[in-house]
Amino acid sequence: RTGRFDGTKPITDFFPSSPVSQCLGLLCLWWGWIGFNCGSSFGITDQRWVVAIRCAVTTINSTVGGCITGMIYSLWRTERKLIIPEHLINGILGSLVAITPACAAVNTYDAFPIGIIGALVALGCNTFNCYLHIDDPVGAVGVHAGAGIWGLLAVGLFADSELPGVEVKNGLFRKGGFELLGLQVVTIVCTTAWAIMWSTCFFYIVGIILSRNWRDPRKG
Repeated sequence: RTGRFDGTKPITDFFPSSPVSQCLGLLCLWWGWIGFNCGSSFGITDQRWVVAIRCAVTTINSTVGGCITGMIYSLWRTERKLIIPEHLINGILGSLVAITPACAAVNTYDAFPIGIIGALVALGCNTFNCYLHIDDPVGAVGVHAGAGIWGLLAVGLFADSELPGVEVKNGLFRKGGFELLGLQVVTIVCTTAWAIMWSTCFFYIVGIILSRNWRDPRKG
């Protein structure tokens, strides 16, 4: 969005138009997130119902940590004057993203710190983006990239092989060594490289089509 960082438009032009709609959207995502985390067990027979229930509890516990962290972060940023909905929402969404890779493989009490760190990573990344004058209207980089990377690392740290219904190696904090954590790091590197490669190609081609100038596709 032009004018956000160069001072040509007032900052109020970039404030959210409806905090109520933001919170309603969060509620829809929050409820749906519990559904697809539990639904990833693909059934309730045998031990699958145990996995589904664990996914529900870890998801909720994580968002408790993310919600509290978002409120504290907002009060800190505003010098205890108010809670900004955007901070609260992105804190909760960051915790949801962070717990998703690990929801079936960690203990319910581990979800709370995972959510706290996920919220901090999401909010910190979005703040850093603003510092770099990168316009991310919905905070997707911090929530999905930042908290997502932390969530993958959390599997390698907190995974518990003794939990019923799942087959997973122990994480570093369960005396499993660095094997699972190393695999998660490899996953992060490969996924990041794949996303950068294909998104760069896609937007370069779209830029050429719209700008009709292969030397400067950014005009498109």
